[in-house]
Amino acid sequence: MRANSTAVLGLQWGDEGKGKIIDYLSESSDAVARFGGGSNAGHTIVVNGEKFILRLLPSGVLHEGKLCFIGTGVACDPEVLESEISALNARGIKTEGRIFVDFATQLVLPIHKARDSYEETSRGKGAIDTTKRGIGPSYADRVTRIGVRVADLFVPELLESKARNMAEFHKVCSPLATIEEATAKLTVYMSKFKPLLGSMIADTGPRLMELISSGKKVLFEGAQGSLLDVDYGTYPFTTSSHTTIGGLFTGLGLPPDYLGEVVGVMKSYMTRVGHGPFPTEITDDLGEKLRQKGAEFGSVTGRPRRTGWLDMVALKRMIKQNGVTKLALTKLDVLDGLKDILVCEAYELDGKKLEVIPPNHPDFFRAKPIYTRLEGWDSQVAGATKLDQMPSQARTYLDFIEKKTGVPIWLIS
Repeated sequence: MRANSTAVLGLQWGDEGKGKIIDYLSESSDAVARFGGGSNAGHTIVVNGEKFILRLLPSGVLHEGKLCFIGTGVACDPEVLESEISALNARGIKTEGRIFVDFATQLVLPIHKARDSYEETSRGKGAIDTTKRGIGPSYADRVTRIGVRVADLFVPELLESKARNMAEFHKVCSPLATIEEATAKLTVYMSKFKPLLGSMIADTGPRLMELISSGKKVLFEGAQGSLLDVDYGTYPFTTSSHTTIGGLFTGLGLPPDYLGEVVGVMKSYMTRVGHGPFPTEITDDLGEKLRQKGAEFGSVTGRPRRTGWLDMVALKRMIKQNGVTKLALTKLDVLDGLKDILVCEAYELDGKKLEVIPPNHPDFFRAKPIYTRLEGWDSQVAGATKLDQMPSQARTYLDFIEKKTGVPIWLIS
C-alpha cells in the first residue's frame, strides 16, 4: 500500500460530486490519472469562480503543472479531447506537455455514435437510456478485436485495414454507403487526429509506477458510479465499463500494491439518471423538491435525475467491493428543513426480508425498501466548518452512516 496514491470512486449511480472532491485533492497531487469511462459523463468543477465541465480530461488539468493521464480503460473520443483542450487553452490554461494518452487506449468514432443511436432506437420499450455518444459500441469493438487503438493511427496499412473491418461490421448503420466509401471516410477522419494524439502517446502504466515509486502524489480519478459497473452494477441498466476498483488496475496497467487510500464519494441521498431499478425513489413532490434544491440535472445531457432516500444496502455493498478507507459525503445541506430522513436498511421481496441486492433486475424492480426513520433538522448545515456547528440531528445522521458502514466520514461537502 502506497501512502502517496489515492483513488476517488463514486459509490452510487454517479453524480455523487466526485469532481469537486477530485479537484480538491488535485491541488496537492503531482499527477491525476483517469482509468475508465468516456465522454458520456462529466465532472462539473468551479475554480476561482470559473465553472468547467470536463467529460474526458482528468480534472487535474485545471491546475498548473499537474500531469494528466488517460488510461487504456477509457473510451477516448478524439473530437471531445481536441475540443476540451482548445476550450481550456482559450481560457488561459496551458495543457502542452501535461496530457498523456496510453498507446492502447481505444477510440470512439462517429460510426460508434451511429451504432449507439441505431441500437437504442431498435430496443424500443427495452431502451436502456444510453447517452448515444458511442461508448458502448466502442467497448464492444474492443472485445470483438476490431477497435482502433491510439497506436494504430501511426501504421497506415493497419489503420486502413481496421477501418475496413469496422465499416463492414457496422454497415447496418450506413446502408447507403459502400464499404469502400465508409472505409475511406473513416481512415481520413482518424488520420486527422494523428498530430494531436502523437504529441500525447505514452505507456502510462510504467510512467505512473515511476512517479509513485519516486514519492510523487498520484490521484486516480473514477468516472460515473459503482452501481453502474457493467458487471457489479444494476445490469443491464449500467454503463459499459468497470467503474469499481478493479477497473483502476486494468485501466491503468497498475498492480494493486501501488494503491493507497480509497475515497468513496456518496450523496446524503440518492439519484439516478434514466431507467433501472431504484427502490428508494421518491416520486411525489418531495422528490421534485430535492431535484430542484440539489440541482439534479446532468452536467453533460441536462437530463433530470431521479431522486430518492439513501440506500444503505447498496452503499455497504459498494464500500466493501471497492475497499473504501474513508468517505466523502456531499449535498448534506439539501436535506435541510426536512422533518424526517429515511434510510433503507433492507428490502422486502415476496414477503421476505432481504439484506443484499437482488441478483437480477426484475427482482430489484419489485423490491420494496424497509426504512429506518431519523429525525430531520430545521436549521442549516450550509456554512458550518466544524461538526459542532451543525444541528444535532445532522450529526446523528452522520454518526448513523459511519456506524452502519464501518468507514469514517473524512469530508463533508
